[in-house]
Amino acid sequence: MRRVSAILGATAVLAPLVLSSATPASAASGSLTITTLGRDGKAVATNPQVVNLSTHEPYWLTSGKAYSLPAGRYAVMVDVWNYKDNTDTLGAAIVTVAGRTKTTIDARQGRGVKVSLDHSPGAGFEQRYDVRLCLPGSAGSVDAWAEAGHLYVIPNSSSALQFAYVSSWNRPGAKGPGERYIVAGLNKRGLPKGLAAVVRRSSLANLRVQARSGPTVDTQNTVDFATTSGHDTCQYDLIDFGDPYTLPYNLTVHVSAGSWQTAERSTANYSYNAPRTFAAGASYDVLFNRSAWGPGGQLPFTWGSGRRLYVDPDAMFFDPSVTYSAAPGRTTVVLSKGGRTISRKSFTTYGNGPGTFNPVIPGAGWYSLSLTAKRYQPGVHFPAGMLSSASTLSMHFYANPAKSTQIPLYYTQFVPTQLSAANRATPGSTTSVNLRLYRPKPLDHLVGYPSDAVRSVKVWASFDGAKTWHTVKVKHSGSSWTALVPNGHSGPISLRSTVLDTHGDSATTTVYRAYLVG
Repeated sequence: MRRVSAILGATAVLAPLVLSSATPASAASGSLTITTLGRDGKAVATNPQVVNLSTHEPYWLTSGKAYSLPAGRYAVMVDVWNYKDNTDTLGAAIVTVAGRTKTTIDARQGRGVKVSLDHSPGAGFEQRYDVRLCLPGSAGSVDAWAEAGHLYVIPNSSSALQFAYVSSWNRPGAKGPGERYIVAGLNKRGLPKGLAAVVRRSSLANLRVQARSGPTVDTQNTVDFATTSGHDTCQYDLIDFGDPYTLPYNLTVHVSAGSWQTAERSTANYSYNAPRTFAAGASYDVLFNRSAWGPGGQLPFTWGSGRRLYVDPDAMFFDPSVTYSAAPGRTTVVLSKGGRTISRKSFTTYGNGPGTFNPVIPGAGWYSLSLTAKRYQPGVHFPAGMLSSASTLSMHFYANPAKSTQIPLYYTQFVPTQLSAANRATPGSTTSVNLRLYRPKPLDHLVGYPSDAVRSVKVWASFDGAKTWHTVKVKHSGSSWTALVPNGHSGPISLRSTVLDTHGDSATTTVYRAYLVG
């Protein structure tokens, strides 16, 4: 049984203010004592969250104690857990604090929560719930996790409250991932008087999830789903956490129609996709751990007022199959001009930026910037045969420190196709590698975005551990660029690409051990 109480989804986002009756607030003109009773009628120690409905200020209290509070109306929210039978009961009360105010939340008043499918998923499936009680539009929420038959909610008709759930069915003891069902629901006005929802399986969208192997550290990972429907409701960002499965694997997931964010999680990396809307009855493909993890962060930019160059060294191992990914590494950054080193720094990065390499640059002119990265994380063993073991990004560009503008570069993200679930190509075949010429827009609207176009793209491949490099054919059609890599009989393939723009700026991207042959 896992129970989580949260402010804005995570207690780290906003530190709770715990008031003590020994040190009353300066504006306090009343007190509040909260008593929580378990399902056996006995007092239970809990930590209710209390939110002022006028100021939206949150407080975390302890049941059974009197706390000084400013006069006003408050929402009291709590999860009462009974360790004897592993039940969770979520309840709330709207109280007016004036003088000595007391309120009791009694878990015996809780009504069961039951969500079911119109057709059973089959033998071996286990059901669980991730639920949330909240004040929409404020900092107040209480989350809980419970198994089927162990979740209760105390009815409350207040329109200030909402209740949301994600219910899932999976087979954690199965030999393979097989199937998983995830449905989401929302009670927009108050807390339900018992919930008995039946969901038609025909109303669900069908996702074919593939998790490949090779570039990850772990032999297992999990796939999580967060609902992104109803941005200003309790339902938003409610997560169903997956079970770990051995890579590579295929998983069929049936989800409620609506907007969802998919994420992949393992020991040393985390990847997720932008929210995507799934329609009832439709089928979709979701892929994690594609080969050729290379640079994927923001391009460098100058900031005129500080005359500095800002560089992101934190995203040198980016899964090209997802919207965002982060894998740790050790990166060395070197900035030079005319062959003279201006600044040099090494980082141990964890993919959680932003980077801190921001040297002052002496004046307008042509600069060279190199980022050299190897996979690394203290205390984590990296397999000897791991793919995408290292990457580099070398840039040559014109910069003016008096302006706030992005450096006019394109760098390459490699997307090999026709590979197996282990990111392997057939010996003697030719692998088509799609080339994404990457120039993301700046995150800050005050940073200018260059408009120069691509002049040329060159690609090389190495078949001997990056000792020698061989030019490979590049096809160009419209805005698409594709490299055709001839595969030998066995071993790793490393990839390199140089993109030159019409202004003369260039970027060379290298991914070592991008994929395997054999």
